[in-house]
Amino acid sequence: MRYKKQIILILAFLLVLKVLSCRLVDYDTPIYDSKCQPMSTLVVINEQELNSFLKLWQEYMNKGLYKDVPDKVSLLSENFTEKLPVRVNVWLNKNCWTAERFYYVEQRLQAILRTIYLKQHADEVKKVLSEQMEQEKDEDRIATYQDMINKQDEIANIENVTDAEINLVKKMQKQAELVLKMRPAD
Repeated sequence: MRYKKQIILILAFLLVLKVLSCRLVDYDTPIYDSKCQPMSTLVVINEQELNSFLKLWQEYMNKGLYKDVPDKVSLLSENFTEKLPVRVNVWLNKNCWTAERFYYVEQRLQAILRTIYLKQHADEVKKVLSEQMEQEKDEDRIATYQDMINKQDEIANIENVTDAEINLVKKMQKQAELVLKMRPAD
């Protein structure tokens, strides 16, 4: 009889340890119910994902969730999701997003917008350099201008953004800029 009590006590203790070791919120994946689609893991972003992100980013800002996210948290940090407040993770899961993908899409969208601006600037620089090259007689200077023209495309796409992403964001560039710059009144 005494051994039975000890075994029951040990089993109860092990059960309590098991319950305490369980995470109450699964931070790694959104709650996949019938409305949630599997989250993309691709480097590029697509139109459906971008539209969903832009709608959610407005809500994210309006609810003040950005205030809960520590400035020191980085996508590159270990256990990124666990460093976010539970409130933010629960909201992301409710909206069928993982924290990693949500903040990745934000950063990727910022990179695409920067690339669009850099490409516009590079085109203007190439135009000026081409005009200078046409007026130049010295072959060495012509070669230098040509090198500078060729270098502009490399500089403009330092973020390795695809043409498809650029075309996608160009269609909704003004909306993306407004959404990312928006800050609610405190």
